[in-house]
Amino acid sequence: MDDAFPSAPAVFDLDRDGYADVAYIGDMGGQLWRWVMTDPDPDNWELEKVLEAPPHDYTVGGVPKKYYKNFFFPPTGLLRNGVLWLGVGTGERHNVKFQGIDADNDGDPDVVDGDNNRFYVFSDLYPKQIGVDSELPLDETSLVNVTDAGCDTPFDRGYYVIAEHGEKFVTNSIVFLGTLFTGSFVPIDTTDPCVAGGEAYLCFFRFSCGEGDGPGTTENEKRKKELGTGLPTSPRISVGDSGEEPTDPCEEMKVVVITSEGEVSSDCAG
Repeated sequence: MDDAFPSAPAVFDLDRDGYADVAYIGDMGGQLWRWVMTDPDPDNWELEKVLEAPPHDYTVGGVPKKYYKNFFFPPTGLLRNGVLWLGVGTGERHNVKFQGIDADNDGDPDVVDGDNNRFYVFSDLYPKQIGVDSELPLDETSLVNVTDAGCDTPFDRGYYVIAEHGEKFVTNSIVFLGTLFTGSFVPIDTTDPCVAGGEAYLCFFRFSCGEGDGPGTTENEKRKKELGTGLPTSPRISVGDSGEEPTDPCEEMKVVVITSEGEVSSDCAG
């Protein structure tokens, strides 16, 4: 463990006895860790790495370097058929203007996917046991890239989506009615201090397979909606009750995001 933990932990009470069983926390080196807290003695709580985002290898002037992805926000999770599934994104929350590595120093980020951020969804088969799962830590060889695919793409332990160049996941995530919601930010190249410096997006896709149902043309475009300029807040779900049977579920269930420029987005969460 050589990297700082900027993220808050995600804590789960898996057996619903009122006591925390496991906590997950990510670091600045692209690693997600699980802390098992089932033993009454805290001295026996053990830590295990469950996921590792690959660093981006590049060279500058013949010198090899690595760029590490960052977990700034905790994963969201749910139990599906008794199995714990987790979703977590990477992003340079400390440097939201980062647009990518410029290894050749020509003023433009390199057009490669290696330093693009990811959103990972994966299963933890033995969340309360250390050293049992021989596949840990999972990485991108263990998961399936569904960036350009829909729900017909098979996978075993999980999948990941590659964000567009410069895009970073900059909010907490939430799963509601099978859909994962999170916020992302894409910086723009500007030196004007009066310009927000980027676009905010609401990202949403089926947690079970990564497929979006937005109006875009590509699979990645179908996973998000542009909200306006500035950074987005974490998505919030609002569930109302008019006292009558709604003709449209979208009348009573909304996902709300506000950008740092004061724009408010209220979309159907159903």
